[in-house]
Amino acid sequence: METADGLLPLAELLLGRPADPEEGRTAALLAGLAAERERLGKAPYLVVLHSEIYGEDGLAQRLHLLEAATTPEGAKARMETAMATLMEARVRIEGRWQVARLHEPLPLPPADANGALRSLYVDAFEIRAEAFEREHHCFRVIGSFGDWIVDRPLIEFFGPLAPCLSEYFAGLGSALLEGEELPDPLAPRQVAP
Repeated sequence: METADGLLPLAELLLGRPADPEEGRTAALLAGLAAERERLGKAPYLVVLHSEIYGEDGLAQRLHLLEAATTPEGAKARMETAMATLMEARVRIEGRWQVARLHEPLPLPPADANGALRSLYVDAFEIRAEAFEREHHCFRVIGSFGDWIVDRPLIEFFGPLAPCLSEYFAGLGSALLEGEELPDPLAPRQVAP
């Protein structure tokens, strides 16, 4: 696993400030970055889930790095499987929800013209129960990564959504440091009827 020193510049990019590896949030962020760098490796393609969840408390945005793949076709197949899994889980557990395909996927910040990463495949759906209970889930295959997936180009690709990426890495790292079970973004959520 990569040392914290090697990942410290990525943590600082995500935090937008100098990072102290001894600080709790930074330690969790570094643990999450290291774990995901090891898990995803240097594959050229990545399946990402971007969710917007609207509830009584307002909007929550989340990013999840789902799976790496060696070909765009393999990544697309994994994206389609993940999307079907999440859609089925939401409908099965939360039968009151209505599912609809989104013809306009969740937007990403404008891509840097010099950036190497692009969205290759995109698909999205919305589920809703009431006016204030909606979820938009957008699956993307992004690539082509030239080296590590978890590196500066990934963070730059998400631009203003980088705080969501930071939350993802910090949450993962915190769970690892605390010995907790890692969250599964495709698992059914328990929601009160």
